Amino acid sequence: MYLYAPPSAKLARQIALDVLVVAWCTGWWLLARVTDGLIRSLADYPRSSADTAREMQLRLREAADAAGQVPVAGSSLRSPLDSMAGTVGGLVAGSDELTGRLESLATGAGVALVALPLLMVVPGWLWHRVRFVLDSRAVAGLIAAGTDTEMLALRALARQPLRRLVTVSADPSGAWRDGDPAVIAQLAELERRQCGWPRPKPAATSPDAAIGDN
Repeated sequence: MYLYAPPSAKLARQIALDVLVVAWCTGWWLLARVTDGLIRSLADYPRSSADTAREMQLRLREAADAAGQVPVAGSSLRSPLDSMAGTVGGLVAGSDELTGRLESLATGAGVALVALPLLMVVPGWLWHRVRFVLDSRAVAGLIAAGTDTEMLALRALARQPLRRLVTVSADPSGAWRDGDPAVIAQLAELERRQCGWPRPKPAATSPDAAIGDN
């Protein structure tokens, strides 16, 4: 599998882009963690108030139970204590609700700070990387079939800027139509180098051919 181009400017751009994407995602993840922690720290105050109020409510109920056992005046003594316990219970409920909202806000802010920046960058980056892998695999198949040179030369004629084409030949399309092997090879190499695709492996020289040459 061709994840990266051969050593070239294309490879440098790919690595630089990967590093930038990783840095982008890491930076936003760290910011999300910090934001989540800050908002959750705000929830410590209502949580502490709720714990204190809950303890007070427990003591008031215990006092109300004790007062209710007093003969004759028990109900009169218990009533205001029960009322105070109910009031403190409302404070507990309010503090718990505020704590829950702050924790939900922390979670939502953290998720948003990670998800939104990643959705802005990662899909496009991933699309380019997957397209490169698929195209490189296709080019490798053309190389294996021995049909890569003419195909890439034709693609170069369709895609490359004119200023690059004229560096290969004054009439690159005419040379391609005439089947000029040197121009076709240069056009194919131009497209391959621009896209960072794999290059064909040089043909191995057999021992018999080497002996024959000698």
